[in-house]
Amino acid sequence: MPRVTALEAFCSHQLLPLHRLKHADFVAALATTRDVDRITLSQAVVAYLESVAAPKTALENAKLLAHPASRTIMTGQQAGLLLGASYTISKAVDAILLAKRLSTPDAPVLPIFWVASQDHDSDEVRHAYLLDGSEQEHHISLELPKGMPIGAIPLLPEYLETIIQHLTAFDAPEVFKTPILEMLKTTFAASHNYSEWFSRILFALLGKYGLIIVDPLYPSIAALFVKGIQHELESPLASSQAIEQAAGQLESHSLTAQLRRAAQATNLFITGDDGQRRLLKFDGQVFSADQTYTKTDLEQVLHTAPHRITPAAGLRSILADAVFPSIVNVLGPGELAYHLQLLEVYKLHKIPQPLMSPRLSMTIIEPPVKRILEKYGFTAKAFQGGAGETLKNTLFETHQAKERIANTLEQVMQQIEGLSADLVHLEPGFSKSVWRAQGAIRYQLENKLPRKLTAALTRADIDLQNHLTRLEKHLLPNGIPQERHNSFLEYLLKFGFVALEKVLTLESGGVFEVEI
Repeated sequence: MPRVTALEAFCSHQLLPLHRLKHADFVAALATTRDVDRITLSQAVVAYLESVAAPKTALENAKLLAHPASRTIMTGQQAGLLLGASYTISKAVDAILLAKRLSTPDAPVLPIFWVASQDHDSDEVRHAYLLDGSEQEHHISLELPKGMPIGAIPLLPEYLETIIQHLTAFDAPEVFKTPILEMLKTTFAASHNYSEWFSRILFALLGKYGLIIVDPLYPSIAALFVKGIQHELESPLASSQAIEQAAGQLESHSLTAQLRRAAQATNLFITGDDGQRRLLKFDGQVFSADQTYTKTDLEQVLHTAPHRITPAAGLRSILADAVFPSIVNVLGPGELAYHLQLLEVYKLHKIPQPLMSPRLSMTIIEPPVKRILEKYGFTAKAFQGGAGETLKNTLFETHQAKERIANTLEQVMQQIEGLSADLVHLEPGFSKSVWRAQGAIRYQLENKLPRKLTAALTRADIDLQNHLTRLEKHLLPNGIPQERHNSFLEYLLKFGFVALEKVLTLESGGVFEVEI
């Protein structure tokens, strides 16, 4: 019996003690009262958006944050190369669609995309995977410095050169490819660091739909989190202990806890003078990372350089929701699993936990993929869920059939040869006729019939193998579902902005197969 996932348990209301609001309870979410400094927030976000030349619609929405009844839909992702996997677009679009659905003129609801520029795992953001029109796989990989916050990584000319080299060879109509290449070059030239380039690309695609992108390392935005970090420093292990307690509750439901906090581990990182980001530990008296810190030392760092003290995964959403009037968090399955460990951390910071809303899930279906799926009667989801094993079994059975035919023909010929020898022995005068008949049978069974059968099975075998290979390339690249592996830019390169326009017609939270 398949194990229930955290997402399934959440949606079926099995984990209510671990979250504040039931799945899809948007009425309760809208009724949540949020007391934040909206004017200061709006000014800080507008300053960032102006610095990255955000589209007018996004700027107008950022100014609407100052509205006394404004609320926000929060989502976000690491600053992956070429926007990372397609689910980056899924999250951003879901927030846009949900904000549009819940917003009213008297109480605007605004979509916020948090760029995880504070994270320092460069291995997770340096790769991009794309499949071109000739079904050639392109793996673009950059050599990024390790240990630095992604938002502190400078852009080097060779990064763009590597990307343009790959995408120039990418087989796609020039009418679609040229504008994307120009957009990448323009945004790269205007950017000062790795996460800013990510933001500018995302603004280029979705800013005109009102998406507000925020970078928590930008000075005016980083300053907003000082109060929340100071609160955390008052009892630096309390949030870690709350997360560990929730881990035990999850495990009592036979679910794996996504977040674990070791002894003395806080939920804060500090970036040292060497530019490396390290976890802060607390032994009950002093903090330590690259060196020893007192609470007063850290408060001084906050006062002079607030961007240097940043939250771990177990605190990031809490700090964001402390300064934004968040009522909904749009989350991927993995994020939702660890958000189930954060309810008590929200309570420690006296913030009402927003509604957890699973992001929309989409699989792009190109014309040849659609034809193959229809031929075998599969949906993309079924193939990704294991139906492709049926095709592999069919291939295996075909190979077995070839072996059975060969073995059977060999046995038949042995029997015929024995029968012929018996006939000749009984009546030597039949020898010429017997051997002539045996030769004719041998020709039919060993040559003509096997050739026809082998040709037919080989054609079926090749077709099936090709179809299986194509489906895996499109739907399960490297054994990973498409939206979690390939960059959405591949569809813009091959089909133009119609791919994005189709995604924007979907509904938040749904599971879709999008035909292009």
